[in-house]
Amino acid sequence: MASLKEKSINAFVWDISGTLITHGSSFIISIVLARLLSPSEFGLIGMVMVFVTISQVFVDAGFSSSIIQEKDISETLCNSIFLINILTGIFLSGVFYLSAGPVSDFYQIEELEILVQYFSVIFIINSFNIVQVAILTRELNFKALTIRQVISNVIGGIVGIILAYLNYGVFSLVAQKLVAASISTLLLWSLSSWTPKFEFSKMEIKKIFGFSSSMFFDKLLFALSNQVNILGIGKLFSPSTLGFYTRAQTLNELVIKYSSTSLNKVLYPVLSKLQADSDEFYSLYIKTVNIAVFLSFLIGGILLILSEPLIISLFGEKWQPSIFIFQCLLLATCNHPVNSMVAISLISKGYASRNFKIGIYRKVLKLVPLVIAYLLGFNAFIYSFICVDYFLLIVNILISKYYLGFPIKDHLLIIKDGLISLLLGILMYNYFSNASVYLLTLFYMLIYLGINLIFRNKALFYLLNHFLNFIQKNKNL
Repeated sequence: MASLKEKSINAFVWDISGTLITHGSSFIISIVLARLLSPSEFGLIGMVMVFVTISQVFVDAGFSSSIIQEKDISETLCNSIFLINILTGIFLSGVFYLSAGPVSDFYQIEELEILVQYFSVIFIINSFNIVQVAILTRELNFKALTIRQVISNVIGGIVGIILAYLNYGVFSLVAQKLVAASISTLLLWSLSSWTPKFEFSKMEIKKIFGFSSSMFFDKLLFALSNQVNILGIGKLFSPSTLGFYTRAQTLNELVIKYSSTSLNKVLYPVLSKLQADSDEFYSLYIKTVNIAVFLSFLIGGILLILSEPLIISLFGEKWQPSIFIFQCLLLATCNHPVNSMVAISLISKGYASRNFKIGIYRKVLKLVPLVIAYLLGFNAFIYSFICVDYFLLIVNILISKYYLGFPIKDHLLIIKDGLISLLLGILMYNYFSNASVYLLTLFYMLIYLGINLIFRNKALFYLLNHFLNFIQKNKNL
């Protein structure tokens, strides 16, 4: 039987492979769609997706996190959660359909009413796959999750492109998301060994209700804080401005996906299994944070320098305003691994209630940029977004020390190398603006690796060691 370490590495490899393939295909799909559709059409979808994303939290209700975190789960518990998910999905679909008019009135855009009505069915579709995803995650079966993600994403994208080419406009984006969700659910049912039975136990739900309710409110606050910016930009500014922002935000997720998303997915179930062993728990946490921060600042700096040719050459001149937004978001995103992994560590230890209470203050702070946007405009919003994110980094480091005993010094040493390199990269970008961006990118990579070698960054040597071992094992192939 494979060890926890072997399962974790295998899960990470599968998930990062899926992320690379999925994001690669998504990137190609988004390029084609961005050339066929206008920024305002993407902005309209962004307005609707605010409400979809927030409402989806109610379908899950925090139960999937309980399935992953609990040491022992019963068949009855999974069946009970499945039944709740289905009933909630049906209820939300009805509420969402009836709310189409008010949503349209809120934005004062008539076209949104029919878009909201089309999207109402997505809650029923997604409610059929929540338990399966949680069980596969708990088992570290990221192979099945990856296959489902890649196939559904590609099929949905192809449908969207065909409809956009046939001049269906914004409805091509609606079809893309609905088809992807449907294929994803169908594949999960074929790939998962678990099948539901019609049974419900109030006692089983009661056992996990405390943890699940804390997770639900935390996820709800997280969704609200993440979507409130899109909601505010859509209300305060034009659909085109929101389109530029969502395009930059989508590109910005490259850093998060390739530096920490796969690590986070694997980290939660693994840390949950190690919650009783404090030394092993911290050792795995700090190693994971180190690797994620190393990758985050490396990818972030590269994309910052390449931002203009990347956006213009791929999406066209009409997306020029997204460049500045993208660059600013990158500066904030580089510290994302620490912010997200501190929260994961608290939850893995069973401190979901504490994490929720702390999360309230985190989310209130994230409202500051939106207030500034209302008072001073869009550019002021972007600058304040960066400042708030770095302030939260300091707060989260202090939280990890207070609740988990994680040394502050260890976090600062990890972040130091990336910050120094990124600041040098920004100086190069500004003072040598006439030089080739590709040459500047090469210099940044050399500077980044050089600084991390000088300070003997453990993440660099860990990744180099695994890369050399991989070459050694496959040199005769």
